[in-house]
Formats: sequence, C-alpha cells, structure tokens
Amino acid sequence: RDPIMRAFSEWSMFALGWNWDGNRNFTDAITKKVRRLKTCNETLWQNVSLLRELPTNELRQYLRGCFERGKAMMYVATSMYVVCILHALRYFDRSQFLFLRYEDLMQMDSDSVVTLLARFTGMYVDAQVLRTARAEGKCQAHSPRSKKPMSFSSSSAYASEMLSAASTHLERLFDPYNHLLAELVHPSFTWLAKDHHKKPLNATEKAAHLKREAEAEEKKKKAKERHKASEAQLKQRSNAWVKGEDLELKLKKIEERKYAECKRAFDQLSLVPLCLRLDASPEKCNVSRVKTRPCLFVKNKCRSSSMSFPQFCGRMPGL
Repeated sequence: RDPIMRAFSEWSMFALGWNWDGNRNFTDAITKKVRRLKTCNETLWQNVSLLRELPTNELRQYLRGCFERGKAMMYVATSMYVVCILHALRYFDRSQFLFLRYEDLMQMDSDSVVTLLARFTGMYVDAQVLRTARAEGKCQAHSPRSKKPMSFSSSSAYASEMLSAASTHLERLFDPYNHLLAELVHPSFTWLAKDHHKKPLNATEKAAHLKREAEAEEKKKKAKERHKASEAQLKQRSNAWVKGEDLELKLKKIEERKYAECKRAFDQLSLVPLCLRLDASPEKCNVSRVKTRPCLFVKNKCRSSSMSFPQFCGRMPGL
C-alpha cells in the first residue's frame, strides 16, 4: 500500500478509532516517530545505499533495534517496506516472493486473485474453485458478508486536511526507500500523489460528520460512566462480603449447607471443645476426640478452629 496512506490508516485506527494513541494530530504523531527512528541510527537514516551493503547480521540488528520487530503504532518504520525486503532477500530467492500493490489488489475480482495466487504457488484451481470463492465472498475487495469495512482513515472530519498537511514531508522521507523498492521488486512498483489523497468534505458533510463524532463520543462517555459505576458497586459488595456485612450475598452461593448450622457451630466453638464431622450435626459431634482445643474435621483431618466466622464457614465443604 502507498506508505503514506498506510501510515495514516494505522494512525487513524489507533488514535481515532481505538484511542490507544493519545496524539490525535497526525503530523505531531509522525514527527515523533521520525525523530525516534532517526535518533536510533543516524548513519543509516535515509541512506539506502549503505543499507543495501550492510552485512546480514548488522541489517538484522538494525531491524531489531530500530524497527522493534514490527510492533504496533510504528507508523513510519512499518511503511519502509524495502528494509524488511532487503533482509528477507538475504535468505530467500526473489522468485519466491509475490509482491502486490494494495491499490491493484483492491481493483481485482475474486477470479483474478485466486488465479494469480494459484499460478504463483503452483496450486490447482478449476472452475469449481472459482465458483466457490465467488459464492463464499472469498478473495474479494469488498465482501458481500461485511456490513462495514474495517477502515478508520475517515474517522475525522478533518482527515483530508491532516493527511495533506503531512504528505509533502512524508513524500521526501519515503522517496529513497520507494526508489530502492522499485529497483528490487519492479520498476512499476511505485505510487503517485493521488494514492495518498483524500477528497475533503464540504461544509454540509463536515457538519454531519462532526455531529456523528459528538454522538459517538457521548456514547463512549456514558458507557465509561456505566462501567465505572458497575465497578464501584462490585467493589462495595465485595468489601461488604469480606467484612461479613452482607451475609445474604454469601448465602446465595451456599447451597450445600445452611447458614444457621454454620453459625451455631461457630458460636459453640467459643464455649466448649467441639469437633464437627461432615456426617453429623454440631450437636452430635464426638467431643471426646478433642483434647485441648476445638477443631474442625474435614475429610478426616483435624484443623484448628481458632479462626473468624467467614474463615470457619469457608473451610466447610460446599460453603
């Protein structure tokens, strides 16, 4: 894909769509990424001839150190395709790669895509395979099953203006990398200014877009408030449960034992030595087996009963 448009699309997704990137100005976000990448290795910055001559080990270290293994929100580095391709060609022959421009791929129908892939990989394809791909909406730029494309590059009413403001600088930045890419892949593997251009909205469209943005923000705000209130309620109930102030809530989860039995047994522990068996009520416990301190028999093992009421109940199976 056009590297400028790819960078803008990724930033739009993380900043405008998902709010992972707090910088909602494309030029500012790109400037920070450029500064970081340049500072990482100023010798190799925009020096594609030196990149091409780097030993494989040094090229690998440059990718790992400065490109951060293709992490998310690396808007500039991820659009420098040729650096990764240079490294890949150190291990694989050029004939093993099929390079397609996104812009071309989006103009192809499913028959063309499947046929192209089959010819490149040597996989078998016939009329039935093509019919199945069409019927299931596979290998199509716009699948009939998808109600809305996963695109965020138009999430702002000022998307066109932001893209245009950064384009001139980014064209100069990517130019040496794109020239080397065309040299390695194919002379026609290039992009034009129109490939990273968005038509600006008119006044009416912009007003409608801003209204939708405001409604979406209000919806997110209300959802956040509901989530916060729900968390506060859960925390309050949890604290009450821990403190023993909301025993009814605990009782709802206790199905195998009755609260009265547990409470009665706990009260008796502070008065007389008592051993509570699983198969007997507190009144029928064999207290003669307890010598010096109360204990609770759980699965025939005597455990100390010098504990709080919630702890005591929690030791009983099913409670």
